[in-house]
Amino acid sequence: MSGYFDSTSVIHSKLTDFAIFIQMPEFTTTTEAGGRAERYPILFKAFVPKPHLGTASSSETYNIGGGGHLFWMNRLTQWGILGFSAFIYMLYTVYKKIHSLFDNEFGYYYSLSILAFVMLGLVKNIAGREPYLMLLIIIPGLYFTQFGVDKKGNSTI
Repeated sequence: MSGYFDSTSVIHSKLTDFAIFIQMPEFTTTTEAGGRAERYPILFKAFVPKPHLGTASSSETYNIGGGGHLFWMNRLTQWGILGFSAFIYMLYTVYKKIHSLFDNEFGYYYSLSILAFVMLGLVKNIAGREPYLMLLIIIPGLYFTQFGVDKKGNSTI
């Protein structure tokens, strides 16, 4: 697929890198994808000694390297099962409340956006407020902008 893009583009290099990782799945920094995958075992080793309260509750320092780039696993490692569960519960409560405002069709697409958010957090750090603004304000706002418009796009106001 990378052949469809300009050979100097970032997309071309990312797809080529991932193809190499699929052909030779090594958890090393020989490929960017392998370098990201390499961080999971490092975070898991730091998680195992303090699974309930996480590494943030420990006076020991754990070398987690670039583990901060994996959002969900980093949060689990730092906060432990109890802190991470509270965080997930808060996110779920907000998601459930917002989802209840939508009809089934738009709710399906909102659920897909939540899934994309979760999947992104498995391989990247979800930094800043922008992803949360998208899920809490912009995407729900798109739903409410369609009121006053019929299925053909004509104004009913």
